Amino acid sequence: MLELGFTVILFAMLGGLALLVADVYAVIKTLQSNSDGLAKLIWVVLIVMMPILGLIIWFFAGPRPARP
Repeated sequence: MLELGFTVILFAMLGGLALLVADVYAVIKTLQSNSDGLAKLIWVVLIVMMPILGLIIWFFAGPRPARP
């Protein structure tokens, strides 16, 4: 029984780590985009305040990265 609890905790920790990495990636890509400062600020606040929902919204509707 103890092993099942450990497995659940391990998967929860790995899921949280994956979410953190995805959020950091989204924030970096937002800051590198062509959007103006206020739009970048709003996107970053959305991603940080609502990590799962903000990431999903950013993926579909977020600013596009800057082109070289």
